[in-house]
Amino acid sequence: MPTLGHFLSRSEAPQRVAVVGADAKLGYDLSLRSLAAAVESGGFDCDVLTFRKPSEAERVIDELLESSPLVVGISIPFRARATELVALAMRLRDRGYLGHICLTGEFASAQYQSVLRDYLAVDSIVRDDGGDTFRELCKNLRDCGTARLLPGLIIRGAPGEIRVGSQRLLRLNDIVPPA
Repeated sequence: MPTLGHFLSRSEAPQRVAVVGADAKLGYDLSLRSLAAAVESGGFDCDVLTFRKPSEAERVIDELLESSPLVVGISIPFRARATELVALAMRLRDRGYLGHICLTGEFASAQYQSVLRDYLAVDSIVRDDGGDTFRELCKNLRDCGTARLLPGLIIRGAPGEIRVGSQRLLRLNDIVPPA
């Protein structure tokens, strides 16, 4: 597994991103494929991992640790699986993942204050359908080693501070269609 220095070295920064979400039967697959399409259009390879039930957590974490992505995006569109998906982020961090963990989706967007306050494993939240924001976040982390505030992004600032980027308005013609 890479060290923290591996992630901070721009010349050796991984070009891999992973997105994780719940079962496609529940309608979450489109959000994952949209995020994947957005980051792939930015030159990244993207793994899409489905997390159907809590018993799959260790498998998903093993796959993430093995591929060592620069960013793990976890899609939480609805409250129904929020606890399990945030727990996945916490367990991933506990197991030694040093990269950036970003939550996406309607639930994460609506609950950003409590999530960033209560769950230190989470580094940022992309608001709503934020494929463009997610791609720009990944580029910033790859090129600069840091998450700077972007439209549609919510990050931690100084201890106890939450920084909220301006709302990003979607232009439907600019959305990259999922593969």
